[in-house]
Amino acid sequence: MKNLKPNWRNLTFAAIAAFSFLFVANSFVIAQDKWAADEEWCKNYKIGDKIQHTISGSPSDFQTCTVTENNSGDLMRVRCEAFKYWVAGIYTASKASTRPVPKAKTPPNNKPTENEPDEPQNVPPKQTGGNSTSLKIGEYACTGSGGRMMIGLGFKVISGSRYTNLDGDQSGTFTISDGKITFRGGHLDGVTGRDLKDNRFTVASQAQCGPY
Repeated sequence: MKNLKPNWRNLTFAAIAAFSFLFVANSFVIAQDKWAADEEWCKNYKIGDKIQHTISGSPSDFQTCTVTENNSGDLMRVRCEAFKYWVAGIYTASKASTRPVPKAKTPPNNKPTENEPDEPQNVPPKQTGGNSTSLKIGEYACTGSGGRMMIGLGFKVISGSRYTNLDGDQSGTFTISDGKITFRGGHLDGVTGRDLKDNRFTVASQAQCGPY
């Protein structure tokens, strides 16, 4: 019986051929996956859509352009306006040179929080600081307990230091010092008010006088 010896040279060539086939096949699969991914990317856009494109490839050069041609993933072209030192025109786009147009930021929600009321609450007006030093021109009335009008105490300021009764047929003067107002002459001759603030003051024990 003839002794058969393995041909190592043939076996080596066969192994190399098999390895080369596997490498080429794998490379083809990888390329197919890449082409499919690129095609899927292009399918996201149609002619007329807005897309951002960087002509230079730099992230700082992205500008918003319009798709003018999209040939089933093989080729996409976009029209861009003049930007920096590039002229307006049509440019070939790729997946690496494009990105979606950023969405506009949503303004913050100004809805009141749990600690904020939906409607402004009634807040009493703030009182001003110290005592007043004058009375504004106009009519004044005085009220007593329960808001009852005090007949005879009404008056009218006609200048910085002069007043008359409401009918205007009796006149006198007044002086103000340290929050106190003193009337001289007229129907309020001798009357003194205190705690003058914001054109309001107190007469006697509880009568409140102010603009009418």
